[in-house]
Amino acid sequence: MKKIILFCCLAALISCQKEGSEYTGDSDSRVLVAIMENDQMVIGFMYDSLNRLIRSDNYVNDSVYYSETYQYDAKSRMSRRIYSGFTETYEYDRSGDLISVLLVYLAADKEWKTEYQYSRNRISKGITYYDGEKRGYIDFKYDSNGNTIERSEYTTTEGQADFLDSQFRLTFDEQLCPLKNPYVYPADITLKNNPVYYYHYLSVMSSPPIEYHSRYDYDYEGYPIREYRGSRVLTYHYQVDQSF
Repeated sequence: MKKIILFCCLAALISCQKEGSEYTGDSDSRVLVAIMENDQMVIGFMYDSLNRLIRSDNYVNDSVYYSETYQYDAKSRMSRRIYSGFTETYEYDRSGDLISVLLVYLAADKEWKTEYQYSRNRISKGITYYDGEKRGYIDFKYDSNGNTIERSEYTTTEGQADFLDSQFRLTFDEQLCPLKNPYVYPADITLKNNPVYYYHYLSVMSSPPIEYHSRYDYDYEGYPIREYRGSRVLTYHYQVDQSF
C-alpha cells in the first residue's frame, strides 16, 4: 500500500549522500512526490518501480506548463534528460563518475558538450564545446560536506578576458537532501544537504539574477517538510511504500 504523506512515519529515504543517488531511492524508501504552496501543486515528481525519478511537472494555477522526462542505464544512473526539444545524455566511467554531458537540440542540429576532470574524487573542472569546437570551461568550488557551493561557466576568446556565461552560488544547512531537481540544478552540481542560499546568474537573462534565502522545518530524521522562502511557504510531500 502506498500513501502520500508529509514526513511523519518510519522508512528509509532517498539520500543525496552519494554520487549518482540524487535521483533514486532504495526499493523500500519514501520519495519526494510533490512540492506545494497554498494547497496548490508547484512541482510534481513521478518514479518507476525502482523509485527512480522518471518525470517532473512544473505547475501554474494547478495546470502543467513544463515537463521533463528521465531515463537510466543498467546501473540505475541517470543516462538521459529530455525537455523542450533538447536531449541531454550523460556518460560515466567504470567507477561511476560522470565524465561527459552531451546536449543536443535536434530541430537546429546543434550540440553542446562538457567533459569533466576530477581531483580528490570530485569534479574540479569542465571543458565545454559547441558543435565540436572548444568553447570554454567550468570551475567548481565545494564546502566541507562535498556540496557544490559555486559553479562558474566561462567562454574563452583569444586575446580577450574570459566571459562569465553563468554562475551558481549556494550555501547549505546540515540536514539531508531528499532530491536534486534536474530542472533546477545541472548534473555536475552535487547536493548532499538543503540549500539555504541560492543565486543563479545567466548572461542571456534580461532580468536580474535569481537570488533567495531559505529556511526549513524538518522531520525527526532531519529531512525537510516545509521551506520558508521569503514570503513563500512551500510544503514537501512524500510517498511511502508500506508493502514490505
